[in-house]
Amino acid sequence: MHHIYHTQALILRSRQKGEANKMIVLYTKELGLVHAATQGIRLLRSKLRFALQDFSIARVDLVRGKDVWRITSATPGTHIAIGETDRDLIARYARVFRLLEKLCAGEESNPELFDDLMVFIDALKHAEFSARHDIELHIVFRMLFNLGYIAPTDALQPLIASPFGTPTDALVAQRRAVTQMINDALRESQLLS
Repeated sequence: MHHIYHTQALILRSRQKGEANKMIVLYTKELGLVHAATQGIRLLRSKLRFALQDFSIARVDLVRGKDVWRITSATPGTHIAIGETDRDLIARYARVFRLLEKLCAGEESNPELFDDLMVFIDALKHAEFSARHDIELHIVFRMLFNLGYIAPTDALQPLIASPFGTPTDALVAQRRAVTQMINDALRESQLLS
């Protein structure tokens, strides 16, 4: 008998597999980054079709199979970009989600990062256009910190001590230094080419 994991998930992306199936890449609070298979999701009668769209948040039930995770059911939540015509906003979500997928080594719980991502999604959607760059910079910094690519220092405490939110005065004051730390961490990770 297989254990069923009930969790909230951020759907980062999906790809078609066969005629009616998909592989879904999702990020969960309890399991971290998960690649999961869905059967028949592309069929018109599929109940999972609307719950598991790219850039959405859903409640999912996952079962660990012999070789792969399987999504057995899902309840739709929020679709982050539905009806969205703002290309800049969608591009920022896509960049952050791609980076998250590259930085995560595998299935590892990181509740702080998951919570940061949930706040990021809402903060970016409601931010003034001029604040979007700083919000994206802040979440990338927090991702790198939460995943262990940036070490904590006293100077960084204002950026890492409190929950993620809109850009802080500390971020604006240290924008150049934060950008340099991000670039250094990404270069040292050798994950990006």
